[in-house]
Amino acid sequence: MNKDSLYYQGDYKNDIESVLEDLSDDYDVRIIKFDELTYNDSIVDFTGNQTDISGVFDEIISRYAGMNLGAVIIATDGVFNKGSNPVYAKNLEFPVYSLALGDTISQKDLILKNLMHNKLAFLGNRFPLRVYIAAEKCPETKALLSIFREGKLIYEKEFDLPLQSDIKMLDIELPADKLGVQQYDLKLEYLDDEISYDNNTASFVINVIDNRNKVLVLGEGPHPDIGAINFALKDNPDFEVRLEYIDSYTGSISDYNIIVLHQLPSNINNAAAILADIEKNKLPVLFILGSKSSLAAINNLDRGLSINSKSINTDDAEPYFNSEFVAFGTGFDEKTFFEEMSPLKVVFGDYKVLADSKIFLYQKINGVKTDKPLILFSEQNGIKTGFVTGEGIWRWRIDDFKSNSGNENFKALINRILQYMIVKKMQDKLMVE
Repeated sequence: MNKDSLYYQGDYKNDIESVLEDLSDDYDVRIIKFDELTYNDSIVDFTGNQTDISGVFDEIISRYAGMNLGAVIIATDGVFNKGSNPVYAKNLEFPVYSLALGDTISQKDLILKNLMHNKLAFLGNRFPLRVYIAAEKCPETKALLSIFREGKLIYEKEFDLPLQSDIKMLDIELPADKLGVQQYDLKLEYLDDEISYDNNTASFVINVIDNRNKVLVLGEGPHPDIGAINFALKDNPDFEVRLEYIDSYTGSISDYNIIVLHQLPSNINNAAAILADIEKNKLPVLFILGSKSSLAAINNLDRGLSINSKSINTDDAEPYFNSEFVAFGTGFDEKTFFEEMSPLKVVFGDYKVLADSKIFLYQKINGVKTDKPLILFSEQNGIKTGFVTGEGIWRWRIDDFKSNSGNENFKALINRILQYMIVKKMQDKLMVE
């Protein structure tokens, strides 16, 4: 049916109705209209913006499975710009007859054929987009693709036009830098004398979610250790770090994935409400002890460490790496690294740890190796607790720079500690495939 557009707006509808009436004498005729979607509708209005022929076959298979479907007659010009190529449609247990519409002579047209993308992207990452482009009778050799979000240009690329009957594939990466459902609008530049500009544009949506682990560093007061922790974590896209002090903190503990408590509970603030919320929300917590820490409150928590001290004396404890520690690796030579690190100021006393605690570093006092932990981890009911039993880790940042001309090892240490504590032990489950 090689007719012009006036025919399809007028006489075509009457001719189709006449054919359907003739078929209805001998067959039960069902009508499905389609563009980018399918409709139980016989009104042909040519208002759709896209054509998904493969989607029609999917709908027919779903709707008429197991029924005595004699044949399918599909009226189309064969051009599709959504879905897969209908040539590769599978599981068609019925004959298909095509009623070819439109002008069989191809005319100049630049076409956005299809888009492929994920439904989800993670905030702060980049996500892939694949664009398929066709060009019919285009003497131009290049064209411009532009991508907009909220009306603002975020991507632009000039590309070589594909040869006649070929498909150009562009692989693009876009930033996921805004939370929520985001719409992106694509536009191919309008070439002179194209038969249609409707297929030069397309849109898609993607849901950007925040998959970062939220870290609350809550301190008894200002301390260089807190700044050093923030320094180590701030460049990791997997962490979102917030620094707060106990006297002014009004947030919700449930908003976070892990809590770092620096010298809390303290002798002047037992942080009872904070600790209760941590327990209620079953959150991992890293305690960094110091001169202001309340040992009585720490011992009462029953989190895997107790320190019995009858004085306010402190020791300078050099870090001594436990070579039997295998819970996680840091990516550097721990033994050599910690031999070059400054001592931490630790509480003098008797240390008791749970039998199944994992000791990462021991204390070395006056050059003598002890069994007292400097950094250790315990786990109860799948929730991890960590202890750094002394203050002064900020010096390790400086020591790392002096020894290694950078801070990569110090950053790796802090990041790996928090990553280990956040990850929950996988429970044995019956998996059915």
